[in-house]
Amino acid sequence: AESEALVNAFFEDPVAALARAGAMLEQMARAAGLDYLSPGLAGIRDLAQEHGGAAKPSGAGGGDCAVALIPDPDAADAFLAACRAAGLPPISARIAPAAHRAPRLNPRLETS
Repeated sequence: AESEALVNAFFEDPVAALARAGAMLEQMARAAGLDYLSPGLAGIRDLAQEHGGAAKPSGAGGGDCAVALIPDPDAADAFLAACRAAGLPPISARIAPAAHRAPRLNPRLETS
């Protein structure tokens, strides 16, 4: 239920939802005794927060990259520059135009 609520929360506040998803991954890894968050990924997460956004590891289980959302365009540019300065090369991606119209998993599910 919590993961479904999290997916639906992306429609309301994607930055907060991404931050929560990252926190859930970190919590799960700690509970499993896994060394999941590398210093580079922690740095990306911290830089995203410093620039008004959020970031979380992404990949095939190894946290080999991160996804970041920075809503303000100027802050996003500053975030990218800070990542480059820290030796963390960004990979640009765009969200598909129709993605914002995707149906919720369960429109009756309340998110908080």
